[in-house]
Amino acid sequence: MFVLADSAWAIFVKSTLEYAVRAGVRQGITITGTQATAANSNQTAMVKSIVQQNALGLLSGATGLAKIKVNYFLPPAANSNAAMTDVSTQADGNAGLNVMQVSVQKLHPAVARTAHIHLEDGGRRLGGIGGGGRGRPDRTRAGFAAIGAAP
Repeated sequence: MFVLADSAWAIFVKSTLEYAVRAGVRQGITITGTQATAANSNQTAMVKSIVQQNALGLLSGATGLAKIKVNYFLPPAANSNAAMTDVSTQADGNAGLNVMQVSVQKLHPAVARTAHIHLEDGGRRLGGIGGGGRGRPDRTRAGFAAIGAAP
């Protein structure tokens, strides 16, 4: 009976957080500077708010908001095998055609352990249930997308 409840909870948490992160990425890549200015905000804060609104209370309050991370990456030049460069700390990190990564990190250990939420390094795997312990149980990532180019 408890195994069934634990499994149902794990699937609910994983599905809800992945949905919330996907919604944040989906809407975040279309936010323009004009929209952020009109909302008295910035792209990163708006994406975090979208994720929090779609997390069904799992990321409520300031504590939940602090677990949502938005990173920006500069893709390598065409025909290059180089890794993407993290430009999250730069003022123009959210420039058009950069890659946005949204993640939920530092979940409560009981939630992460129950859901077996993990990610293989390098972004090859975007979250999962179960697995051979290759990932980090305190982190789930579910969304990468290129930011739309400015008109």
